[in-house]
Amino acid sequence: MSTTSIERPKLRADLNPADVLVWVDPREKKPYHGRPLTFELNTLDTGDYALACAPDLLRIERKELSDFVACCGAERERFMRETTRMKAFAIPIVLVETTWEQLAAGEWRSQTTPASVLGTAVGLLADGINVICGGDRLQSEDLCKRVLYTAARRRWREAREWVKALSAEGQVDE
Repeated sequence: MSTTSIERPKLRADLNPADVLVWVDPREKKPYHGRPLTFELNTLDTGDYALACAPDLLRIERKELSDFVACCGAERERFMRETTRMKAFAIPIVLVETTWEQLAAGEWRSQTTPASVLGTAVGLLADGINVICGGDRLQSEDLCKRVLYTAARRRWREAREWVKALSAEGQVDE
């Protein structure tokens, strides 16, 4: 009886950005473009962006300034339900396409005051929701993709270490 060795594929040392699959909720009105990551439409129960390789790890809810202001005023009840659902994820993020200075300045057409908007942002932070002011749309898009890639790369590296540990124990080939 002969024994044959099965050649298993090797895990690369690092993760290629094009290999990161990001799910984008199709209800997202102005989705970011994926490059260099790979974006695919997939209905999400919460948030606008999630990693396909770790769907329970993080969610990113993207907001334009006017949308975030509305969420701190007239649409607050719905928004608070959404952020409550986001707490189920290890990394819940509300990414607002603005700067903190613009939030504080309150230069928008709404009866929602800057104090209310800043108070909501700080309250979310106190509840464990990461509120990130990403700058303008292009800066926010870049930040969104960097967060997604970094989270995916960290999971990749954790998997590599796990495979190395099992390999050292003789349980798998590296």
